[in-house]
Amino acid sequence: MGLKKIVGIRQYTTFTPAGKVQKMYEVTFTTEKTEGEFTFDIPVDKYEAKLAMGMAQEKADEIDKAMG
Repeated sequence: MGLKKIVGIRQYTTFTPAGKVQKMYEVTFTTEKTEGEFTFDIPVDKYEAKLAMGMAQEKADEIDKAMG
């Protein structure tokens, strides 16, 4: 159960509620048990490969557990 693969990481720009520009990474991944792709976002200034992998694993575990 859990993370199968990170299939993509893309950078994009968004705006905070206060109107400031914020650069983000969107991480796309698949899980072992659930079909489809899932995403989550990390601010560019907080991004590290280990952090992205850990977050993807945690989210994949939650998704697979919820889907049974």
